[in-house]
Amino acid sequence: MKRVLSLGLLLAWTLSAMAIPWQASAANGEITLYKEPGLKGDTLVITDDTDNLAYTRWNDRARSLYVESGTWEVCRQAGYHDCVTVHAYERFDDLQRIGLDRAISSLRQVEEGRP
Repeated sequence: MKRVLSLGLLLAWTLSAMAIPWQASAANGEITLYKEPGLKGDTLVITDDTDNLAYTRWNDRARSLYVESGTWEVCRQAGYHDCVTVHAYERFDDLQRIGLDRAISSLRQVEEGRP
């Protein structure tokens, strides 16, 4: 009986551990920056909060972007200051349209409906 209970607990623990990465990745969003207007040129795919694009050599270089998933704050200053909120499936062929052409310094995913 003890052995059956131990195997049952081991199985339950294993299944729950396997579910954790799936749950974490489902919550992660994705946004792609492009060096040229029209979603062209070199790209940088971002899936995590990035408080300073200077570390990636992309500070103030993006000319267009596409939001694959999630809601993001795209910010003019490092440290998430002076931000514009963008949503899943939004496409910005020219970042001048939202005042961010060659001006993005940080990005972070936010919860939908966050002020």
